[in-house]
Amino acid sequence: MKSIKLIESDDINYIVELHKSVFPIDFISRTIYASSKVESYLSNLIKFSPLQREHYILGWFENKNLIGYCHFRVVSGNWHLDYIAVLPAYQHLGVGKKLWLAGIEEGDRRGFSQVTLDVSQTNPQALNWYQQQGLQIVQKTWVYEKQLSRKSEVVPVELLDVSLDGWEAAEAWQSLYGFSQFYLGYKQRTWTIGRLGSYFRIFEKIPSIIESVLTLIDSERKLLLILSEPCQEIDFGFIDCSYRMQGELV
Repeated sequence: MKSIKLIESDDINYIVELHKSVFPIDFISRTIYASSKVESYLSNLIKFSPLQREHYILGWFENKNLIGYCHFRVVSGNWHLDYIAVLPAYQHLGVGKKLWLAGIEEGDRRGFSQVTLDVSQTNPQALNWYQQQGLQIVQKTWVYEKQLSRKSEVVPVELLDVSLDGWEAAEAWQSLYGFSQFYLGYKQRTWTIGRLGSYFRIFEKIPSIIESVLTLIDSERKLLLILSEPCQEIDFGFIDCSYRMQGELV
């Protein structure tokens, strides 16, 4: 028997297993699914689903076995597809499209006019499929990694100019879910720093003093940079390009 329904807390472990069987390990390492505690986070997203409307996780079941799922959420006022995944044995049978259409219908029901998603340039098949659904590329981002210096070059007087905010909450999140974010300020600028897997994730280049502070916090982590333009610096290792796609909800 086939059925499509909202994911419940008892299904979360199956979501994580399916996700890890579909997506490449190196991709997972740059997401919340790199955490061994991601199940707790996902469970809390839907614990009171009638009241928690920011996330929408739908599963396709066959004989009570999860074979595919989609995860939509609200991002910048748009209905955003985070993930859609189908077990390899069931791909190319229309399961993904049915999940997609169900998610689109839900977004339309909620009053959204636009749907967005991100696709890697290494997945041209998905890119073409979404273009067939009417989505267009509206932005491109470049993903790099950089090894932190093992020894901080920050001297005490420089540290007086740097502020660390949100650390208490970040440590609580890190302990509970295995990922978090905090904020570093310097000369009237603030950088949001995420901790994902073995990375510090940032969305723009940072000055050397901020990089040195990150080394003080955890020198074992690498920098994961997600940039709006390509980087030519030789110490930045290229990982991927990603396309942000957008389309009308119809």
